[in-house]
Amino acid sequence: MDDDFQQRYKAAERAYGAGDYLEAGRIAQALLNQLEATPKDPDAQTAAQGWRAFVALLLANVELFGLNHAETAAGLYQLVLDNQPHETPVSYTHLTLPKKA
Repeated sequence: MDDDFQQRYKAAERAYGAGDYLEAGRIAQALLNQLEATPKDPDAQTAAQGWRAFVALLLANVELFGLNHAETAAGLYQLVLDNQPHETPVSYTHLTLPKKA
């Protein structure tokens, strides 16, 4: 992903850290939508997979801890698990993934 993408991801992290969950969610959702439109060539998909996991993790945390949307967060945590490249902190998803009753 390009520098603009990385800068927008950092902006989403800053908004989350500042407690501006709506802005963090807006930015992260836009990034996730951008990743879904990634060209189908293998190199682009590999890069998108790693970013998809990180963006989905941030968005899941926004939904769960910031907005109290547990069901939405659960789907996003599953997206993290489905896109887990080597460097993704997957263990964090197990700590925060809501348990189904």
